[in-house]
Amino acid sequence: MRAERPRLAATSVEGSGCLLSRAAACYFDRHARLVCRCLFIRARAESPPVVVRLVARALSRMRATGGAPAGTRSVPAHDDPARLQEPTWAQGALWVAGAAVLGACLVLVGIEHYWLTELKFDDAYIHFRYAENIARGKGFVYNDGERVLGSGAVPWNLTLAAIAAVLPAGRLPGAVSVLNYLALLACAAVLLASLRELVPLWAGMVVTAALLAHGPLVVSSIGGMETVLLCLLYFLTFFALLRGHHVIAGLSAGAAVCFRLESVFLAGVAIGAPLLYDRRQFWRTLGATLLLPSFVYLWAWVYFGFPIANSTIAKRIVYDPPRLYAARVCVKTLQDGLQLTRFWPRVRVAESGLDPRVVLWLPFISFGFVFVRRKRPAAALVLAQPVGALAFYALTNPLMFPWYMCTFAPLLSLFALLGLAALGERMPGPRALGAVVTFIAITYLSLPAVVQTWWPLVPPSDPRFSAALPNAGPNARVYQYENVARWLNERVRPTDRVCAAEIGTLGYYFPGRILDGLGLVSPEALRYHPNPLRSSPLYGAIPPPLVHDLRPEYIVSMDIFAEHLFSDPWFQEHYTLIGRWPWYGGRVPWHDLPADMWGGFEMRAYRRLDVSSARR
Repeated sequence: MRAERPRLAATSVEGSGCLLSRAAACYFDRHARLVCRCLFIRARAESPPVVVRLVARALSRMRATGGAPAGTRSVPAHDDPARLQEPTWAQGALWVAGAAVLGACLVLVGIEHYWLTELKFDDAYIHFRYAENIARGKGFVYNDGERVLGSGAVPWNLTLAAIAAVLPAGRLPGAVSVLNYLALLACAAVLLASLRELVPLWAGMVVTAALLAHGPLVVSSIGGMETVLLCLLYFLTFFALLRGHHVIAGLSAGAAVCFRLESVFLAGVAIGAPLLYDRRQFWRTLGATLLLPSFVYLWAWVYFGFPIANSTIAKRIVYDPPRLYAARVCVKTLQDGLQLTRFWPRVRVAESGLDPRVVLWLPFISFGFVFVRRKRPAAALVLAQPVGALAFYALTNPLMFPWYMCTFAPLLSLFALLGLAALGERMPGPRALGAVVTFIAITYLSLPAVVQTWWPLVPPSDPRFSAALPNAGPNARVYQYENVARWLNERVRPTDRVCAAEIGTLGYYFPGRILDGLGLVSPEALRYHPNPLRSSPLYGAIPPPLVHDLRPEYIVSMDIFAEHLFSDPWFQEHYTLIGRWPWYGGRVPWHDLPADMWGGFEMRAYRRLDVSSARR
């Protein structure tokens, strides 16, 4: 090429014009080679598009034929190929810092799982009662002999049943804390393996720590819910698509559908990915994706008479959230997570508590999507799961529980953090500087949410513990429900029915027959709903006609869920008050414990007048 270039220039111009043309040709050649060299170095590390690989091959052939002519300008600092490689000292320092952050995060989360073993979501105990009944050979039932699916996530109940079968009665809640912590460690391992395909190891450790240190995933894990295994399946699907293992991705996505129906969007991704990028695996992936959901929901249809959980139907009937309620809760969840709003000056917050700056999530999620798509297009499709779940909640507007957020918040946070890492890689200047800025930015955005989730860092047995923490607050009522259940065990006969508005903790520690006033496990109660006599459309309440007609022997409820029942003249004539307790029954009163919860101050127990006490 160097031998031909002077000949071409000589035939095109004459005299002094020849020198000008030759200088222009040399300048263009030198600049083009430097750009291609940068792309070549990036090509080896980032699996670039086809065009860049072709340019890199051309550069290799060019190198074999000689160098560029001398006398051209020097390379600007930001174009220097040397900046594309982090110095050894920077790599080591960032690796140590990332490992320290991740290690501290996992230790912190482990301590909190231990401290908050008894402070779980009330709904978690519904799963625990099903599991212990299965383990004792009573079948998949809440009440003996009543085949009603009062909780979804059939695989979760079966997993807990296997654990309950080898434990003494009443030890399952503690075992679930251990199980969920191990599942979080598995999430960390899968995330690290996935992120190594996309970013340096130190960045993968920091992103993993940011995802596990706060947010609905870790809060629901401590709360005893199944969503930690759900998120593990999400991350496994993402990892499998990164590696091109479409069948494994299909199995993981299909299993996720068995835990929560909202995961159907991920199943669609698992099926669509081979259709777009590897059609040879399409039919096997389709079969793998449909295998587990088909088996689980067909079995539920045969065993319970309907494939959808009765609790799902009951919640749609009992609760009537205001318009756009679910959408606002979802946006507030993102707003309280990664503090991306800190990138913009503070603005006036709406009366609903929503910060307009939450829209800053959109560009970072978009950057993350483009970043992943450029490297592994199939894996980028996973973004359809959180987007689909958000759209589903916005359209159906259900009452939102904390564990619902796990269907979208962790994956959206993952893509937003990857978008932040992608921007850090493209900062002008030395690559090490961009890496340090990325590390600081992720820490800066995560720290406020970590503090709000865990501080003060003391156990619930310490008066300094805060009732405002996500795992405390309303969940603290489970302490008193446990006390009431043990009190009932000494007074209620095995054949007596206890009507309750909340059946989790109470139903787990009281093994007798439960009439669910909201219909989650008692379909006969649904014909009395929706109950117009309730303090809020977001609260369930025991309808007085239900008690008139079914006449349960005992009634146990917080006053806020039965205020109209307790004041009903017929009820006062036929039932007598036998016990009342403050809503909080923990060992130590916390320094900021509110006097009421949702407007309720106490729990009450009533007995029908014609029923004698069976106190033992």
